[in-house]
Amino acid sequence: MNGASVSHNEVYNLPYSGITIGYGWGTNDIGDRQLDEQQFREHHQHQRPR
Repeated sequence: MNGASVSHNEVYNLPYSGITIGYGWGTNDIGDRQLDEQQFREHHQHQRPR
């Protein structure tokens, strides 16, 4: 994945992470993945995971 931009998100009351990138869920995984030039900015999390 190249040039991904994840921005201006609001995460609230989740048991773990609200945004996941570069992780395979087991269905269509094809080998290793490499993330280049990803941007994560302006996120707001109301509650920290416990």
